[in-house]
Amino acid sequence: MDKKRILLSIVIGLMVFAWAAVSEVIAEQGTPPQIKVSLALADSRVQGKLIYILDDQNTVTPDHIKMVLTMKNYSGQVITFKGFTGQPFHLFLTFTDPDGKGIVANDLLNAGNHTEPPPPMVIPVEGNLVQVEPVDSIDGGWTLSITIPDAHTYYSLTKAGRYSVKAMIPMRTYSAIDHTDSLETYSELDKLVWGGALESNTVYFSMISDHDRDGYYFPEPYGLHAQVDCDDNNPAVHPGAEDIANGIDDDCDPSTPDGAIPKGTIIVKAEKHTVGAGNYPVTTKAPLVNIPVRIFNMSDTCVSSKGISWQNYESIWSGCNSVQAYCSSVAVPQDRCFTDTTGAVNMIVPPGNYIAISKYEDKTKTPAIVVYAGVSTGSVTANKSVEKYLQIIARADGTLVPGKYIIKTGSQLLIIEPEYIEWDSTQELYPFIFESTGDWGVSTSVTPPQGFITDYKSLSAEVDSAMKAVQFTIRDVGSKWVDTLVEFTVKHSGKTEIVKDKIGVKKKTGK
Repeated sequence: MDKKRILLSIVIGLMVFAWAAVSEVIAEQGTPPQIKVSLALADSRVQGKLIYILDDQNTVTPDHIKMVLTMKNYSGQVITFKGFTGQPFHLFLTFTDPDGKGIVANDLLNAGNHTEPPPPMVIPVEGNLVQVEPVDSIDGGWTLSITIPDAHTYYSLTKAGRYSVKAMIPMRTYSAIDHTDSLETYSELDKLVWGGALESNTVYFSMISDHDRDGYYFPEPYGLHAQVDCDDNNPAVHPGAEDIANGIDDDCDPSTPDGAIPKGTIIVKAEKHTVGAGNYPVTTKAPLVNIPVRIFNMSDTCVSSKGISWQNYESIWSGCNSVQAYCSSVAVPQDRCFTDTTGAVNMIVPPGNYIAISKYEDKTKTPAIVVYAGVSTGSVTANKSVEKYLQIIARADGTLVPGKYIIKTGSQLLIIEPEYIEWDSTQELYPFIFESTGDWGVSTSVTPPQGFITDYKSLSAEVDSAMKAVQFTIRDVGSKWVDTLVEFTVKHSGKTEIVKDKIGVKKKTGK
């Protein structure tokens, strides 16, 4: 390559970099075009409600979900990237399924550059190189309406439950057409007015099924029966069935005896503790609202083979079958329950030994941070209840870790500590939270593994019907990756007790 061609490549590269920086600022300050996007559903079987049937005794194919996506330009001429009006707009929908999972079009990846504006170009103008983009003009009276006869053609909608759907249309607009030739019209990139996505309204609807063909639908009633099926995979289980002694709620009514096999209740309270900086940090507590909680039987082969420890919470959650539990006042057994506005949920289960696991997602972070917290319930007996806590600790550096706790009685002291610390740097924070009823004194000592140094050997706190915290900073100078030993000296009502525990260590991927 000669020197002139090398110089031209450098100039083009610098201009592309400049375009990226300028467009970000303009996109933040620009005004969206007056093009409105609207989304509508039609042809639901249930009048007055948007409900579609996945499968039932009359058909094994899902109802067609007819959708109409309309875009209308309410302003004057709009100059946008070439090919905007010819994009495959039926692929620009995102469904949210009953589990909160986003579903995009099956063939979206095959749509190529049609799904995003094309990259900018460099053309010579009067001896100079100018960055431009091929553009089209949209007239002020322009309207585009696309009907999707059946959304199942493009989207995997296979789970009964409540759905929502919206459209996000990528676009950018320019203030003027600056150049033309025999093939294209162009706008210069510094004439960008706005860049982003046009968002439609969100449409909510439900899909139901009678998969076991017993005439009862899930998770909403339909047809001849006003009750919901509590097990859509078992035709012998539905409202009105005979409740026999088989450990199953055959008639979908937890208030009726199940063959004289009474159940117990697990009360789960989920909390997030936010800890500040310093050795005696300010600490706040808030309920974890609407997070899923699953109950797993410790005698289950899948669970016992993995092992009951924090290292396996995620694997148990995703790989083992959870217990079908009645969630608070819900009459239909679920494979997971959700906490209420106080962070609590009651789960009715047969007698046994269980572990409760929650999946907490912090979607304020990009990408979202997912933390699995668990707690053993101990023995759950008939007609009795046990109360357990699921804890998440937010450290001063913004990271999240699952918590565990120790309860001491004689009034009550709750000691909350991390299940593990994930090491991402040469030093990490180790917080300990104390919540009491009554007057307690707690001295906390940590013994990190060989190759780690703590800023303090011991920190003490007096806790009198309050919540307090202490926090150690531990530095890595040699790295023997084993648990950190913890010892609490607890004083209450003239008595002293030593409590020993340990905190796990998790190496950040790549360390």
